[in-house]
Amino acid sequence: MFSKKKVLVVGSIAYDHLMHFKDAFSDVIMPDNLNMVFPVSDHNFMFGGCGGNIAYSLKQLGIEPLIMTTVGSDFHEYKKYFKKMGMDLSGIMQDRNKMTASAYIVTDKNQNQITIFDPGAMQSKTSPRNIVSLRGYKNIELAIISPDSPKQMLIAAEDCKKMKIPYVFDAGQQINAFVEEDLRKIIVYADYFIANDYETSLLMKKLGVTKKELLFMPKIYIQTHGKDGSTIHHGDKTTKVEAVKANREVDPTGCGDAFRAGFVAGLQKGYDLKKCCQFGSLIATYNLENEGTQNHILNKSEIEGRLNLAYNIKH
Repeated sequence: MFSKKKVLVVGSIAYDHLMHFKDAFSDVIMPDNLNMVFPVSDHNFMFGGCGGNIAYSLKQLGIEPLIMTTVGSDFHEYKKYFKKMGMDLSGIMQDRNKMTASAYIVTDKNQNQITIFDPGAMQSKTSPRNIVSLRGYKNIELAIISPDSPKQMLIAAEDCKKMKIPYVFDAGQQINAFVEEDLRKIIVYADYFIANDYETSLLMKKLGVTKKELLFMPKIYIQTHGKDGSTIHHGDKTTKVEAVKANREVDPTGCGDAFRAGFVAGLQKGYDLKKCCQFGSLIATYNLENEGTQNHILNKSEIEGRLNLAYNIKH
């Protein structure tokens, strides 16, 4: 059985605008001229944001997420949708003078993506908040700190350390928005840090460290490699985890969030690190097989079968 305790999810809630470019970005991008146009074949409007996406998968996996972020005056449709799911929205603040964050994402034929992100209400003067201000904060036993305003992410990390709440850190697209000292602090405090290949390279440049130095900064560093799976770095021990093969590849948007939700669910269930990453890979594959970030359906009996088939283990 999953724990009945809450998982704190710090991270953005956003409206996603998903578009597809029928060719490859590499066919259009000219190194000496960055003025370009990508004609798109469609434009889908969906619910998204790192915090919203992670909470969506956790809820389906039987875990109660407590979302902590700030939204804008146009949150009403998203709010109705999450309330219908039975989501705890008590940790969400609303700034009626700003709009909810928005992401504009274009995917090419090779599943490469270009994203423009408008943080909107995430930059509100009403945030950040301390964890102790949340209703039911005493029931939080694990946290995931995903992309939000750097101030909110830092305060949440400092609170978790003070309150001895273990946390997973996902700096994501906010890496360059951080002051170096703050970013370093959150990574060092982290019990688990997850970053993809691009983010790992960016972190090395941002912090001025070698890859070996970076891998030893958090207690556990997990590097994801898309279709090539993930690697767990725990001290001197390195463990490779294969990805779960997709039945069809529809849309990579949100696969990182789905992986993190699966990883957190594994921690809550008491899996070892390898199984947590295997579970994360499976949930990411469910996401890949559907358009958008919150359209995959997680059926317990089906999950058991696919997990066993992919890794020869029982859920």
